[in-house]
Amino acid sequence: MTFSERTKKVFADIWKYIKAAWIELVILAALLVVDLIIKAVVDANMNVGQSITIIPKFFHITYTRNYNAAFGSAFGLEKLLGPTGVRVTLLIITGIAIAFFAVFLVRTRGKHITGRLGLALLVSGALGNFVDRLFLGYVRDFVEIEYFGLDLPLIGSSFAIFNIADIGVTVGVVLFLVYIIFFSDWAKKAETEENESKSEYVLLDENTEKNSDSASVGGLSDIDSDTEEKDRLSENEQKANNSEALDG
Repeated sequence: MTFSERTKKVFADIWKYIKAAWIELVILAALLVVDLIIKAVVDANMNVGQSITIIPKFFHITYTRNYNAAFGSAFGLEKLLGPTGVRVTLLIITGIAIAFFAVFLVRTRGKHITGRLGLALLVSGALGNFVDRLFLGYVRDFVEIEYFGLDLPLIGSSFAIFNIADIGVTVGVVLFLVYIIFFSDWAKKAETEENESKSEYVLLDENTEKNSDSASVGGLSDIDSDTEEKDRLSENEQKANNSEALDG
């Protein structure tokens, strides 16, 4: 096969995949674009630390810059690696995760919609934060959820500030877990094995019941035979007695 033929085959395979997986690809692209646009709007119109209340004591737009991992934690890596080391490490981890789940996304082509959408949201959200960290060195967060003025033990008065990409990752993980548990090949195999096991139990019960019925019928037949034999003996004894009486 020549280079030209190989190139044509590659593009043909890509086009075939796009036609089969256009739903998840549209979702992936749409979430990525929306996430980056909203981040740019917030960055252009708000100062870091500024907050705008949308719903009092519940929903605020609060602009922050996250230089660490999820929810602002670097898991102690900043003490060992420093800010640049943390950034590089998170970029590598995120890149590996994106590649890993992208492979799953390709392999779920034509599978149940929950798996495809879950992976599309997961990959898109991870890409959105990856772009931020790669070009800016931090992730732009702005969604703040307050607990209606309550200061709860351990979790405080509000949830960690996040962004649209984080929502995509969270929803994507939930949908992907639903797919794995209920709709994946593994789930179908487990369900098939369970049904086969149930069928074996049903057949065993039916055979046991048939054997029990046969034993009951056989027992009744034996009882009937014994009764008939006793009747014949009684009849013969009566005839013998009658003969003796006539002879006497």
